[in-house]
Amino acid sequence: MSVFPIRRVLEDTKKLKLFKATLILPFLYDRHATKVLSFISESKNLEESILKFPNYFASFNDRYMNFLPITVNSISLMKEMKMLDFDKNYIFLKDTNQWKEYENQDLGSKTKRLIENASLLSDIMKNTNEELYKSLRITI
Repeated sequence: MSVFPIRRVLEDTKKLKLFKATLILPFLYDRHATKVLSFISESKNLEESILKFPNYFASFNDRYMNFLPITVNSISLMKEMKMLDFDKNYIFLKDTNQWKEYENQDLGSKTKRLIENASLLSDIMKNTNEELYKSLRITI
């Protein structure tokens, strides 16, 4: 289920730094994600969003650490299935035709919501790695 939101963001961004790909699932797997991501999409301002939704972002580093192995596994699976590839520190979709068989299947309401919310992440991914680390208070 986690490969679908990663794929959705890659469709919008074309390529993505690997670090930024690790942010996708922590953003999405929270019960307030739809509201927060809609606000970010409208405001185009991550800092403003952090001030408006402090509880959502207060636990972001914990979610990041919890979802890091799942993200790595999802990206590895996608690479093994020849659905994405790496170029230095970037990942990109390799063959979009492979995804066609999944597009018309009923993936369930939760997966559908994750994919819809993932489409809202593209603007966030325009921030630099440094801005994202600092704003989201990610510690490694």
